[in-house]
Amino acid sequence: MVWLAAAAPASAQERAEATAPAPGSLEARLEAVRERVRRVEEARGAAAAEDALDHARRALTAARRDEGAASERALAIADAAVTLAERLAARERARSALTQAREDKEAALRRQVVAHEALEHALRERARLREALESAAPPAPEPETEE
Repeated sequence: MVWLAAAAPASAQERAEATAPAPGSLEARLEAVRERVRRVEEARGAAAAEDALDHARRALTAARRDEGAASERALAIADAAVTLAERLAARERARSALTQAREDKEAALRRQVVAHEALEHALRERARLREALESAAPPAPEPETEE
């Protein structure tokens, strides 16, 4: 029994490599599409892509169930549906970012108007204080001129 333990993969990475499907195989491509579905599900904007994700999940199920050309077609459909879902989620994120940018711009414009009004008020107050200071100051003596 000792020789069986020595033949077993030592690390988690080796175990994963030993059980991983061959690159390019149908199972590997299915797993790649499944991973893309998971990434879209976890991304912001996934709600906008829910219909496309559902379609991709159904196509993945069909690809696992079917064989041969039918499985390949189902995988191609799943791939296209995930691509659509990725684009829909990205569009939703862009739309959300644009809406946020517009709201930020409007808030900045409101702050600018308030700041401009405060500046105008400060300038008027300075002018008023200058006039008050000038009217309260004794007249300056006239310089003597030599004759």
